[in-house]
Amino acid sequence: MTLVGLGVGMVMQNLVLVVQNSVASHEIGASSSLVAFFRSLGDAAGVSVLGAVLGAQASTSIADDLSARGIAPGSGGGAAGGQVPDPSVLPEPVRLIVEHAYGLATADIFTVAAPLGLVALIAIALLDELPLGTTSGVERARQRQDAAPGCEQAPAPAAG
Repeated sequence: MTLVGLGVGMVMQNLVLVVQNSVASHEIGASSSLVAFFRSLGDAAGVSVLGAVLGAQASTSIADDLSARGIAPGSGGGAAGGQVPDPSVLPEPVRLIVEHAYGLATADIFTVAAPLGLVALIAIALLDELPLGTTSGVERARQRQDAAPGCEQAPAPAAG
């Protein structure tokens, strides 16, 4: 989890910088907000999908393990109705089954997410390399104004 966190953390801000470096200075705000919007949208979709994988894997594993031990599902003190049980109130054999099921389901989440991370890494590697800008948007606007023929800057109004 630490490696995933470090990897994602080091990529996120760099992708914002790539977008900001790729657009005109008057479009930086819109492009940055678009990146934030799609990041939030992807986060929401990812949490939903991976949460569904966790719930499905855990419930299947719990039901199978309870059946294998001859324990009727729902008799474990709080596990009925599809709710996440409180392990502190479960009998010891049921508690171990629930903890084991959620541990395996968490590992399955990483198994599902790893190929998606690989696809993202390949997409990042295929981005065109652009040199990082060395001037600010204000400096670029001044340079364009100075380079435009016949465009004299109006004198500043006199202080009254």
